Amino acid sequence: MNEDQSERIISQMATFGAELAGLRRDGERRDEAFEQERQESRESRRELYDKVNGVAEDVATLKGDVKVTAMVAAQARDTVATLKAAVEKAAPTIADVENAKKFGSVLLWFIGGGGLAALAAAVAWGEAFKSWLAHWLGIK
Repeated sequence: MNEDQSERIISQMATFGAELAGLRRDGERRDEAFEQERQESRESRRELYDKVNGVAEDVATLKGDVKVTAMVAAQARDTVATLKAAVEKAAPTIADVENAKKFGSVLLWFIGGGGLAALAAAVAWGEAFKSWLAHWLGIK
């Protein structure tokens, strides 16, 4: 081999070494990019799982809230039904009390009117009424 070929071979080997080093750097960059993409993908899946789990927890909470609301509504319905039955049961008594109040007010008006009439008669007849009352009571 002569010197020209040796230099050429050495030059080609150096070029080949440089290209091989470049390929290694590219491969390392690709490995880093692949690793970064894999990490981002993992993080994205983690976020998605967290969101799905959050939605599942929200649905479970809403189901619990709906159950509690249904129980409260059922309890309110039962209470209203009980109160309605009590009011229906007491309705005749309430009507009797109202009628008694009306009768009492009418009676008070009659008694008051009679008292006013007696007072007016006593004022109008004055001494005659006084002497009649004293005679009736036996007072002299």
